[in-house]
Amino acid sequence: MSKPIFDVFNILSGKFERTDIASEDFYDHMAKVLANETTRLLDMYKAEREIVTSIINKAAETEESKDRSMD
Repeated sequence: MSKPIFDVFNILSGKFERTDIASEDFYDHMAKVLANETTRLLDMYKAEREIVTSIINKAAETEESKDRSMD
């Protein structure tokens, strides 16, 4: 017995593609991939934000510690 064939719309190509994966399974898989990528990008954003904040804070501390007397 052959596997059923499904038509799944590929948003990147704008065409339907024939596949043996049911559309529900395909969309569940793509949702998981998207969720994982979103989590990875959010973690990267948080790390970059922490680095930039650290650099700004260090620059502000350095600027404040300079002696600015006009004697």
